Amino acid sequence: MEVIGTPFVCDGVTKQVGTLTNLSPSEQVVFTSEQTSNLRSGTADESGALDLNWACEPIDDGRTWTITATGAQSGRSGVFSVSGVAPQAEDIEPLTVVVNEEPFVCDGGTRVFATVSNLAPDETVDFSSPDSEGLIDSTADTNGAKNLRWQCDPEDAGKVWQLTVLGVSSRRTTTLTITGAAPAQAPSGDLALSITEEPFACDGQSRAFATISNLAPGELVDFTSPQSSSLRQGQADSDGSLPVRWQCEATEAGTVWELTATGVTSGKTLTFQFAGGAPASP
Repeated sequence: MEVIGTPFVCDGVTKQVGTLTNLSPSEQVVFTSEQTSNLRSGTADESGALDLNWACEPIDDGRTWTITATGAQSGRSGVFSVSGVAPQAEDIEPLTVVVNEEPFVCDGGTRVFATVSNLAPDETVDFSSPDSEGLIDSTADTNGAKNLRWQCDPEDAGKVWQLTVLGVSSRRTTTLTITGAAPAQAPSGDLALSITEEPFACDGQSRAFATISNLAPGELVDFTSPQSSSLRQGQADSDGSLPVRWQCEATEAGTVWELTATGVTSGKTLTFQFAGGAPASP
C-alpha cells in the first residue's frame, strides 16, 4: 500500500491520497475508522489495485484519521493514516456568486436571485444579515452550489439588504447586497379574459384554455376556486398576459368551475366560470 500527499491539505476537494495494492482482481474493499463512519467501499481493478480518495475541510486542520481497508474475498487488511492540515489562505478557492436578478423586484414572490458556487459538496450553509431576521440554514448540492432565494413585498422597494453566506465546514464566506425594487405598474383598466376552449375537454391533459391580460409585467397572480384547492400561482409575461392552464379527467365532464384570479401587486381581480366537457371520441 502506498499513501501519498501527507500531510493532506483539507480544502474541501476530493483528491487521491494513495493506492491500495495486492488485492484480488475486482475485489471489494471495505473501509472502517474509529474517527469517521462516512466511508464508502470500493472495488479493485483487474490488477488488484484501488485508488484511495479523500476529502476534508479546513476545520479538520490537525486531525488524523486511521483507516483499515479489508478485502472482502481475501480477508487481507491494511492500515493507513491521513493527517489533515489547513490550506494556505491564498490557496482556498473563494466562493463565486452569479446574480440572476438585480435589483430584486419586491412583488411578494419568492424566487432564486443568485447562485453561490465553490462550497463543499452537501455542505451546510449559514445565512446572516444585519437587515433581516429569521434566515434559515440550508445545504449545498453535491456540486457545492446553492441557489439563493429571496422574497420582499412592494412596501420593501428601496430597501437594501446585506447578506453573508458562510460554508459551515469549509469556512468559505462571501457577502452580497440585495436591492429591492418596486414592481412594474399594471396598466389602467380591469383585467381582461379571452377563452379559447369552451367547454374544456376533460381528457386528462393539462393545457392553456384562456388568457388573462392587463396585468403588470411579470406580476404574480393567485388563483382560488370553491370547487378546487391547491391551485398554483402564475406569473404574467413581460406584456402583462398570463395563460391559464387546467386539467380534468373524463369523470369530471359536466362540472362547472368558478375561478378567481387576483394580481398580487395590482390587486386587480377577475372571476369567471367555465365548464368541463366530455373528451373527444377516439
